Amino acid sequence: LFGTGGGANDGGANDGGATSASSPSSKSNNGPSGSPSPKKKISFAERKRIETKLQNADKFRQQGKKAMTTGFFTRSDPHLAANNYKKSADMYFQAGQHIMAVQMRRTAASCFVQSGAELSAAMEFMSAGKVAESIGSDESLQIANEMYGSAAELYATVGEAGRGCDAAMRGALSMTAMEEQDKDIKKLICEALEGAVANYVPDPLNRYGTFRSVSTEGTSSPAVTSPSFAHETIAKAMTYFINVGNYRSALHAAGAVSCILEIDADSTISLSRAYAAETVLLLALGDVVAAEKSFNEVHLQRTSYLHSRECKLAEDLIMAIKNFDGEALAEAQNNRVVQNLDPSVKKLVSGIRISGEARRVDGAQKSTNNPAPNASIQLNEALANSTEDDDALMNELDDLQIEDDLGDDFDLR
Repeated sequence: LFGTGGGANDGGANDGGATSASSPSSKSNNGPSGSPSPKKKISFAERKRIETKLQNADKFRQQGKKAMTTGFFTRSDPHLAANNYKKSADMYFQAGQHIMAVQMRRTAASCFVQSGAELSAAMEFMSAGKVAESIGSDESLQIANEMYGSAAELYATVGEAGRGCDAAMRGALSMTAMEEQDKDIKKLICEALEGAVANYVPDPLNRYGTFRSVSTEGTSSPAVTSPSFAHETIAKAMTYFINVGNYRSALHAAGAVSCILEIDADSTISLSRAYAAETVLLLALGDVVAAEKSFNEVHLQRTSYLHSRECKLAEDLIMAIKNFDGEALAEAQNNRVVQNLDPSVKKLVSGIRISGEARRVDGAQKSTNNPAPNASIQLNEALANSTEDDDALMNELDDLQIEDDLGDDFDLR
């Protein structure tokens, strides 16, 4: 996106600055048929304003380059150079040249690092990431993730762990907007999101830390980092994983949300909904045994959850699936409490079946990380525990045999 370079000495922008400034700052201007789209007409005054901005941007860029020049009687001044590059970035952005604005922000950040102002450098990387994210192309979104990642590292260096976690998560979430997501890109997004979640809650402190699907490497943070609204930020990662059908990674994120909310004694309602989300995800994976164990040994130990409506919903879902009771499951899915859950979790509840894992939500592909439950084990449980009559049991058996060929609209009930 920005060519080579990126060091403190103008980041390689001094040679390509003139050509880059005259190029568009976003995607190609070609129309759907490949022919150039008609250019937007601008007034003479607007054109003059843009030219003035570009001239000022080039002037500040040259001043920044001069400040980094070392001579016989002079020495470089990284702090002065960084401020000039910041002014140049502002001018380029106001002129609509977002690519050059990102380049200047990144160069300013490099100069701040050399001058020892790591916090200022982190803020410049954040600004560069925001501008790159606004461009919207797939390549610029990857650049935005790199900028946010650099900011996160610097924030951690100066002791701003919370801001660092937020920066890393924002970078990972920015890549979810990419239009073309092949297998490698999806793996990259998954790894970035899981790593960002682990920055908030290290895997050893997360009940579902082993559910990471890409990497199981631990983090250097010895404790939970919980800046303001951290649980809402992590929930965005959980939503993405649910939408793509990666329920194991979604459970990893859900566990981090619960861990943060457990620290705050006043977050009783949010914690109840987080516990319910854990139960739903375990049921969606087809593991009713783990769902019941977590419900009894962890969730019910919270007095606030014991008396909540979400607790009753989770219990009804677990018992309906344990007893293969389709009517009880339908009643639980239609419970008004479901409407209070996260929209992605709410949609997942409606896809839960008594035969095992949930239907994939709209647009989601079946994840290779979540193997289907063994049909013979389910059949044995049905024979031992089901209170349904013989016809219901035969219907359940038929569903187990042909469920992979059924459409999403099929319902055994």
